[in-house]
Amino acid sequence: MLRILIFTALIMSVATKTSAQDSSFRLNMKLSGHRANLEAVAFSPDGKWLASGGWDNEMRIYKADTPKQWSEVRGHRSHRAAITSIAFSKDGKFVASGSKDFTIQVYETETGKAVFSASDHKDAVTRVLFDAKSKFIMSSSVDGTIRMYDLLEPKNNEKPRFIKYTGPINSFVPAIDGRSFFVASNKAVIDIVDFKGTVLRTLAGHSDVVTSMALSPDGKKLISGSYDKTVINWDLTTGKALRALKGHLWKVTSVCWNNDGRYMASTGNEGETIVWDAESGQTLTTITKPGNNARCASFSSDASVLAIATMMQIKDHGPVLYTTPLRSAKPIKKPAAPTAAKPAVGTKPAANTAAKPK
Repeated sequence: MLRILIFTALIMSVATKTSAQDSSFRLNMKLSGHRANLEAVAFSPDGKWLASGGWDNEMRIYKADTPKQWSEVRGHRSHRAAITSIAFSKDGKFVASGSKDFTIQVYETETGKAVFSASDHKDAVTRVLFDAKSKFIMSSSVDGTIRMYDLLEPKNNEKPRFIKYTGPINSFVPAIDGRSFFVASNKAVIDIVDFKGTVLRTLAGHSDVVTSMALSPDGKKLISGSYDKTVINWDLTTGKALRALKGHLWKVTSVCWNNDGRYMASTGNEGETIVWDAESGQTLTTITKPGNNARCASFSSDASVLAIATMMQIKDHGPVLYTTPLRSAKPIKKPAAPTAAKPAVGTKPAANTAAKPK
């Protein structure tokens, strides 16, 4: 009996250590300014700027006074429904937001000047991304399309460029070859599609809806999150899963890499944010407070700060910042993708309605 009790105590001790938050990940500060829960957060590539957005329909911009102290610079109120996605361009000059009002907005980071907007989608925007040269802004939507807009030569947008997929798109990632896209939908597989929307092949490994994806800095790996509570790290050379990471209590809501691809972070519907070692798949920490539904996370350029967008039962909302013991090496330079062919010409959007989140 004594041996059983000792063995049980040891198991409980190990379980506590592996599931609890590492003490070296410390809550630094909670930023304010939002009037409702957040859905998206993103650091600029140089780590000097932070943007967040959510259910108050606003994107707020913060600037680093010091590496650990941030202040709000401005707010953008051009959306009429919740902001679902935020992205900075690779050179940090632009910041974009996508919304449930079917639109995307692009601003100059430094000045806040509005430089581009589009309302071609027929349903909620699920993700916005810039290409590697900061020339194109791309967006995906529940309407089943991926759309591309030329920021540097607006006249090229007179003919809509879009890829038509077979169903709602939860997330997308351009492949490193510049000729195809990884698409996450309401299926348990990730489809790889060309510019005609043809499915070239699939990545099978999840057992439920795939919610989110992120390409590694070197373009050789992909991580994905799912309703099945797992995060899968894919080897894109072979198209096979390197490992399925377990630790989330319910649906995985987002995944991201740090700048050099050494660390990954994922958020979950139960409020937890998990930081992983990319090479081994080991859980480095599980952050469970504050908030009861973590929606998105982002590493600063040197990985010393982790920003989390979460839902909290308070009046004053904003990103939560944690200091970490992590450090990034020099960011990996992603190979320039070749110029892709133009997608098919599309049509104009239908009437606007706003959808509620799942």
